[in-house]
Amino acid sequence: LSQKEKDVLEPPKDIRRGRKPIPFKERIFYLVDQVNTGKADLEYEGMMGEIVRQGYTSAPCRCTSLSKYANDEALGIFFDKMIEHSAKVMNKYEHIFAIDATGFNCTTKNDYYAQKHHRKKESDWCDTHVICGVNSNIITAATVHHKYTSDELDEVIPLLEKTQRIFAIDYLLGDGGYMSEEKMEQIYSERTVRMVFPIKDNTLAYSPSRGVAWNENVRLNLSEIWNDIYHPRSNVETVFSSIKKRIGETVYSHGEIARINEVYCKLVVHNLYILIVYYFVANIRPSFIKVDEVEELLG
Repeated sequence: LSQKEKDVLEPPKDIRRGRKPIPFKERIFYLVDQVNTGKADLEYEGMMGEIVRQGYTSAPCRCTSLSKYANDEALGIFFDKMIEHSAKVMNKYEHIFAIDATGFNCTTKNDYYAQKHHRKKESDWCDTHVICGVNSNIITAATVHHKYTSDELDEVIPLLEKTQRIFAIDYLLGDGGYMSEEKMEQIYSERTVRMVFPIKDNTLAYSPSRGVAWNENVRLNLSEIWNDIYHPRSNVETVFSSIKKRIGETVYSHGEIARINEVYCKLVVHNLYILIVYYFVANIRPSFIKVDEVEELLG
């Protein structure tokens, strides 16, 4: 993580009085590392001195400052880039990908809904949509939203665009929630990617009047090799299970932007775990891309 962040350039800052702000790259390090350790704010603040002594950062910061940094909307852009760059070294191992969505629970409750409608309080959560490789379980693209603000089908093409920047995709595996003939044909015509999902029992079989992508999916469903092609989709469920059990399924931040950034941190930590495994298993030596377009990303 420290190596990945050392070349991040600083965004432009306003000249002001007071304490010198923590460098942008160190904010990213602290936020991701706190999610990795699972420590509360005050407990993690006590660990920063040791982190500085080990040379990963230049100075500690207060936990209140770290909470403020987590509400920076620009961090989401960097976390998205970190996921893309960390996945790039696996491009020769992945050609089949799986897409799915899950939710991460928040600690706050919806008080307004309970008081107005006299019903039980509802928990908030963050919707997380990811595409991952089925061989290494590396996450190649992700989007995070608050509940009820996104639809599964609307997220397919944006995630696919990010993945196709660095990977050649043979199949994109999805569950029944992605069963849309219109979306399949659009993906096949614009992206030349075959999307595979299980058809329902009452679905019409192969028909010349249906689209090419739809008929190909029906043919695969009815073929003897269906289980071999579709079974790896379960690896995306393994990714979600691994993140929630190893890193945690609860989002503790209170701000809306901070919650999204915390979920992104979980996804970055997962990818770093995968890279560590492949460092020893496949002798992969990640060479992270220098992020030198900070000003352009921040607008």
